[in-house]
Amino acid sequence: YTYTGVLVTLSASVTSMTCTGGDDGQTLEVTIARDASASTFVWPTNFRFAGGTAPTCTGAWNQTTVTMRYYSPTDKWREFSRSVNVPEA
Repeated sequence: YTYTGVLVTLSASVTSMTCTGGDDGQTLEVTIARDASASTFVWPTNFRFAGGTAPTCTGAWNQTTVTMRYYSPTDKWREFSRSVNVPEA
């Protein structure tokens, strides 16, 4: 499997993100790190989350990490783990 990590540090709101393609079974770890601002993040439309709900990152200086795996027959990234609102300090 191919592993890729992405860190998004929010200092302003992110209204869209695109994540196209991938190799079947590829793993992608996305970490959203929030500063003291009230920034928000919109997940890519081809991400599918456990329970059908995307995680949020709330509170100053918190991180949310989601690990996804690519499934080529549907061209979607499927969640297989998450950690939500972990304090940075």
